[in-house]
Amino acid sequence: MLANGPDYGGMLTGRFDRTKVDAALADMPVIVARHRSELAGVLISGSIAVAERHPVIAGMLGAYRGGADAYVYGPVCVDARWRGQGSRRSCSLRCSASCPTRGHPVHPQDNAGLDPRA
Repeated sequence: MLANGPDYGGMLTGRFDRTKVDAALADMPVIVARHRSELAGVLISGSIAVAERHPVIAGMLGAYRGGADAYVYGPVCVDARWRGQGSRRSCSLRCSASCPTRGHPVHPQDNAGLDPRA
């Protein structure tokens, strides 16, 4: 995720330090895509209550909150070497399977690049 951060020209609207990642892990599933021992991508999901603490997400949720059981899906970051190979879709399907009692996700941000097949 560091490579997708604002300090490196990426499109993430915030920094995901250890504290934020730990908080995400405590809130809802964080999906990690790996190929053997290599990190291929990551998808962070969050409850509306936790995610809306971020000003950009709060603004998005002001326009559309989804249903009462909705959750925030993203960011999704896929390593450039693995884009276009289904990593983002695999993460999305795994996240949905991990949240069977939740409604549909609200998508604030996607950092998988311009290739929709990522």
